[in-house]
Amino acid sequence: DIEGAEWHAILGGEELIRRSKNLKILMEWWGELYGDADKRPQIDEGYAFLRSEGFELYAVRPPEGRNVYSTPPDIYAVNRFEDFLKLPHGDVLWVRS
Repeated sequence: DIEGAEWHAILGGEELIRRSKNLKILMEWWGELYGDADKRPQIDEGYAFLRSEGFELYAVRPPEGRNVYSTPPDIYAVNRFEDFLKLPHGDVLWVRS
């Protein structure tokens, strides 16, 4: 957990990400971060970079009333940036297609 610096890590690791063709990225996300004007440019740039590298985005959520660490989570595709911004606090999975 890097406490809100996930996008700095993504942008700082662009070359590593480009070279790692089987890479999957699991990261914490909460849409409220986009309300922070200082973080918005990194989010925009990081999201665009991952999409341009062929990554698909999935939300990872615990099943209704369950704990994600004790039961398999629900995983569903998030196809639009607008939907990404609306996701509640939780994890997202980036997988290169």
